[in-house]
Amino acid sequence: MRVLIVEDDLTSRMLLQKLLAPYGDCDIAVNGAEAINAFKLAWEDKRPYSLICMDIMMPDVDGQEALKEIRTLEQQMNVDSKHEVKVVMITALGDP
Repeated sequence: MRVLIVEDDLTSRMLLQKLLAPYGDCDIAVNGAEAINAFKLAWEDKRPYSLICMDIMMPDVDGQEALKEIRTLEQQMNVDSKHEVKVVMITALGDP
């Protein structure tokens, strides 16, 4: 399994990587723009991600914008909805 961790906070990135590393290869992105680029590169290399753990609030491109772009890319690549990357949105905010 390949995992992309998208988090702008260093401590949170390190914690997520430590938790997820036993389950697969983990790559890191520090904002939504890097996540979109990593997603594209993974598909070009024919090694797409199985899971993306993405922070909602980040500088430049936030998590929600990045997810919209990733879903658009999947549609353009004709990825069946059953095979779309699984995404877990994370946040440090206490407000649901």
